[in-house]
Amino acid sequence: NSFFNDLIKAKPDNEYYKSGDYWQSPIETLVRGKGDCEDFAIAKYVSLRILGIPKDQLLIGIVRLQKFGELHAVLLYYPDSENDPWVMDNLSYNYLGSQRSQLIRMSLKILHCNIKPLIGFNENNYVEFRRGMKKHYLDKNPINEIPMFTIAMYNSKNLLSNISS
Repeated sequence: NSFFNDLIKAKPDNEYYKSGDYWQSPIETLVRGKGDCEDFAIAKYVSLRILGIPKDQLLIGIVRLQKFGELHAVLLYYPDSENDPWVMDNLSYNYLGSQRSQLIRMSLKILHCNIKPLIGFNENNYVEFRRGMKKHYLDKNPINEIPMFTIAMYNSKNLLSNISS
């Protein structure tokens, strides 16, 4: 989390790409040294997959920042048999006393940062969050539902080619 948060400059797509939203592969994010929230989440997701974390323990989460009314992407890491994921975020939450690089549990972010988890997805699963953190698996294919994620994952295929789970 620290590696990407310290190395990459947060920059909205509309300031970098004049054509709107674009989900970068991790290599693009590293080379450009810039990215927005989903670029941070994808880079962290692919890096943890390369390090051997199973995809079933990772979700790219889309949350609503209630204070600002905006959507935001984060990476959710679910340690074995835990339902309260660690949130890998590129934003800092000073009123929690946390830095950008610190990992915070989702339950604390909901309580203190006034965020609302909406959906989560990885290479195989698409979930809707109900009553806070309760995951409801939907019969939807992330490839069809989130084409920008699919493109970013396709652009990362060489990085992920030797990973089995």
